[in-house]
Amino acid sequence: MSGKTILKVLLLFIATIVVLVLGAFFYIPSYINKKITAAINDNTEFSLNIGQVSFTGYHSLELSAITLQHKLNRDDYIKSKGFQTDWISCKINAVIIDGINWKQLLSDKNIFSEKLRIHSPDIYIFRDKRVPSKYKYTALPAAMLREMKFPFSIPVTEIEHGKIIYEELAKENGEKIKVSFDHLFATIHHMSSDPLYLLTQPILSIEAKASILDSVKTVIRYSANTLNPDNVFSFEGHTQSFSAKLLNKCITPATNVIIDDGFVNSIHFKFIAHENEANGTINMDYKDLKLKVLKKITNEDEADTKFHKKHRFNSFITNLFVRNEDKKDPNPAIKHIPRNTPMVNNHTGKIHFVRRKDRFIFNYWWNSFKSGITATVLEVPAEKLKK
Repeated sequence: MSGKTILKVLLLFIATIVVLVLGAFFYIPSYINKKITAAINDNTEFSLNIGQVSFTGYHSLELSAITLQHKLNRDDYIKSKGFQTDWISCKINAVIIDGINWKQLLSDKNIFSEKLRIHSPDIYIFRDKRVPSKYKYTALPAAMLREMKFPFSIPVTEIEHGKIIYEELAKENGEKIKVSFDHLFATIHHMSSDPLYLLTQPILSIEAKASILDSVKTVIRYSANTLNPDNVFSFEGHTQSFSAKLLNKCITPATNVIIDDGFVNSIHFKFIAHENEANGTINMDYKDLKLKVLKKITNEDEADTKFHKKHRFNSFITNLFVRNEDKKDPNPAIKHIPRNTPMVNNHTGKIHFVRRKDRFIFNYWWNSFKSGITATVLEVPAEKLKK
């Protein structure tokens, strides 16, 4: 065979390899898209759509224009269930998976990615509490990771420009209650279900900042040992200044008291929780709180007792419940500080909440925080509050 013939064969071979590689480059992302969406759509109550899957490098993928929600619309889904449950809708601009270990994935069926980046997730969660409740145990994150059937590990997950809205209809009167988390930025370290990875990196941690209730700038930290069978975790955070009236979402459902005026300079809180309950402390710097006590009214024509925020409530401003800084004995450590110093306005309360085990961890976090807020603003022990 002549050198010229050998060169032609070599060029043809190279061209064939290039065509196959290019074909794989364009075909594999489409194949991945179909496999992922089919796995979700065929085996769950959710419908998933991914606009595009593309390679951004040899070991990285980008999934864009993602939508995930229940197959039935909100009202039909709740009606079909017949009991309280969450209806979820999620939109994500892009998910970038970096540092994929293809060998580990193909040979061991073990997913490993050095970093996961989630851009602009928009999550909406709805619950109708007028529907009968049905108990169904929900595991905490550490237990969920330990019990997963397939191993995966992601050392770093970053969330940027996120938004979460939780909305519910109250059991008593169908009133709409909405809690929003805007401008969410978070970093999650060592999220894994792989026992071998967890032996060296067992601590799952989250650091996040967001604006809660549209304007309360908040920073939180969560930490848990995934291997701990008691599912112990710590949760702490602090807020910047905001109008005290925003606390009515915490105060009113638990006590039938509404904040009419006032200002909160800051809140610092920390609690330790496990499978059954959360306990901790909260410190608030607030001033000029004015409260009104809502009147409980029973309508003989209705089976349920309802609370009317706009009508028939006591018009007096109450000091019976307010922690009045002029009434309490000052902390000996700050007696020497002038009365107009913000530190003197600090009030400490107890966080205590018995977990509802048929709710996910967000409910646990939120109600633990609410118990501390209410026990701090009002002289009501956390154990006495309505759950």
